[in-house]
Amino acid sequence: MLYRDWIIGLPVSGILLFSSFPLIDNSYHFLSTIYSYQICNQSFGIATSMLLPFFQLTIGLALLTDERLRRPAFVFSAFLFFSFATLQIITLARGLNISCGSFGGSASNPIGIKSISISAIGFLLSCVGFCTKSSAESREQTRSPGSARENLT
Repeated sequence: MLYRDWIIGLPVSGILLFSSFPLIDNSYHFLSTIYSYQICNQSFGIATSMLLPFFQLTIGLALLTDERLRRPAFVFSAFLFFSFATLQIITLARGLNISCGSFGGSASNPIGIKSISISAIGFLLSCVGFCTKSSAESREQTRSPGSARENLT
């Protein structure tokens, strides 16, 4: 099971990449969606609309490509998905009927069970991926001292 963490990272990466491209393409619509959450000021909204899609893109690519970056990428993706789910739950509890903004202006995706579930599943998969990657690295470190000792003699 050498590629278990990569396989777990595939859907996480897919969600992050699939949602980042429309946000990069139409950052003004994403900015208006951020404002519709009614939780931040203008400066924070602008910074978020400019940086978040590229952050998602970077994490998604890291999960697919570089094995050394996979563990921190799982941590960052777990943080993102947890934040997304929390913001959506708070917004839903406040009674705002808005789009979650995850997939840009072309896809109307209102905040609800579906959008919160996507974030929750992304969070859970990120946590499982992190634990899988951590246990695999732990097993490698346990094996390494013996093989290093054998090379010295």
